[in-house]
Amino acid sequence: MYPKAIVDEKTIKPYLGNQQVSTPGAEQIAQNLITLPTHTGITEDLAKEIARKVGVAYQITR
Repeated sequence: MYPKAIVDEKTIKPYLGNQQVSTPGAEQIAQNLITLPTHTGITEDLAKEIARKVGVAYQITR
């Protein structure tokens, strides 16, 4: 849910014990991670639409 690696979040960084911590790959994960809704308000049609949009965004073909 963060737009970048947590160690690069300005509001979080002051609370880190090690200000120079290395997090290889964290930025790439933050850029590619998506959070999908899983609550009961998601209808089957909405789930299909979400899946379609994720497929388009990630260029997934079937």
